[in-house]
Amino acid sequence: MLSDLTNLPRTIVPEAFFEKVMEVVADIPAPAEAAEDRALVRLEGLGGGEWNVGFVDGRAQIREGTISDPTVQVSLSVIDWREFVVGRVRDVVTPGMDKNLLDPRMVVRIFDDREAVEAVRDFQGTIRLTVRDPEEDGDYVLFVTLGSQDETREEPATTVEISLEDLARLVRQESTPQAAFFAGQIRIDGDMNLAMALMTLTTH
Repeated sequence: MLSDLTNLPRTIVPEAFFEKVMEVVADIPAPAEAAEDRALVRLEGLGGGEWNVGFVDGRAQIREGTISDPTVQVSLSVIDWREFVVGRVRDVVTPGMDKNLLDPRMVVRIFDDREAVEAVRDFQGTIRLTVRDPEEDGDYVLFVTLGSQDETREEPATTVEISLEDLARLVRQESTPQAAFFAGQIRIDGDMNLAMALMTLTTH
């Protein structure tokens, strides 16, 4: 159940986390318009690994292991992953939300609209997202690669920076990406089209 994901210990390892998420998403049927594409999540460091996500045989599935030509790749360190799912980022973003930050439906939602997926297939490049946390004097970094190509984290096509507090406002829908950008709360350098493609996938 969803409640099983709300009070996970900070010491949880990725394998155990994905097993818990799989228990929840296993009963999510694929919408009629769902794309057959899959995403790859890569966690680096102690306890890390690779997991692929998508719809298989009409059901949502998360499987351990790599895949060839993923439409979307997400890479980050186990340390930063832990901050996102059970640590500082979760603790700041979750209060005031009408749904849990770890709502497992968000894991597979990225491919539930074939038109949205097809709209971004032609985009290629790596986006580096940095969440700034001045209060803790730290940054949380993840890389998103679109277009079934190799990750280019040393020279990302696009860099996006946002503060943790501004990210919380976006996730709680107290602001929009467009409003945050024009207010200077999101800084985007490089290929703006890649950033827009990512927004298309995550907000449809």
